[in-house]
Amino acid sequence: METRRFSASVLIGLALGTVSGQASLQQLAPGTLRTTHVLHLPNASLGFAFARRNSTVAIVVKPFATGQPIRLVNTHTMKVTRVIAVGDRDVCGLGFYGGTLFALAANHQPCYWGNGSFSVLRIGGGRIVQITPVAGLKTVFPTNLAFGDGNAYVARVGGEIDSVDLRTGRLSIHRPRRVLAKGEKIVRPRWLGAHRLGVGGNVVDTRTWRSRRLVAGASGVTGGHGVLVAWGQHGAEVIRGTHRMHVLGDEPIVEAWIDGDYLYAAVGDATDVVDLRTGTRVRIVLRWLELLPG
Repeated sequence: METRRFSASVLIGLALGTVSGQASLQQLAPGTLRTTHVLHLPNASLGFAFARRNSTVAIVVKPFATGQPIRLVNTHTMKVTRVIAVGDRDVCGLGFYGGTLFALAANHQPCYWGNGSFSVLRIGGGRIVQITPVAGLKTVFPTNLAFGDGNAYVARVGGEIDSVDLRTGRLSIHRPRRVLAKGEKIVRPRWLGAHRLGVGGNVVDTRTWRSRRLVAGASGVTGGHGVLVAWGQHGAEVIRGTHRMHVLGDEPIVEAWIDGDYLYAAVGDATDVVDLRTGTRVRIVLRWLELLPG
């Protein structure tokens, strides 16, 4: 008899207003993406950053480029429990490590401007308890940032990855032997667990910095418990060890997430929901959400 595995946490999505830029954090029903609770947030027209650990979401929404606080939200009650001021800084990204929240932030200017100065903010007890400068880091595109294993990873065009130790602020730069990407400034990384970072369609081992391509033509990789999904312009490939399964046919996927037994794939303005056990598309939701799996 098959034992079905469910996500133990609440599925959370971030929705952005189409006209005003106002954002909302939404508690969602797995498999249907039906909204069950909503927390309305300020304008996010200049971007956002978030991290999640169990029942806590840390989120920054940006009606202005600098000075926007970190809000801590309880995912069960969908209420803000803390608002943490960051001063004249732009929070590029957030990550939990060992139960502690860290932020990589630009000082006195937006993250994506050149020749900037950056710091790691350590947050505890609802306030900033330590500020650590990051020497040598000059610019960060928030879209190109991921957190894992106690580091912030900044992906660059060509496959270069800047790694920032969240505890010490030490910067190390890793250059591939061959160019992995060309063209756009946006290279979306995704932390996959088990010391692996998805960079574009590649999986990078952060212990050796060796890279491998899962599927030819893939533009992104996402991961869940025991599964990787490589996605791109022609559907997605679900990979469990040596077993592979193609889903979503020839659909062009622009982003994808895994939570529990489901793959959520952004296809145009819709979100397709796929059962990862069978490969069946179980629902198409006619809206796009940035998901924050637990």
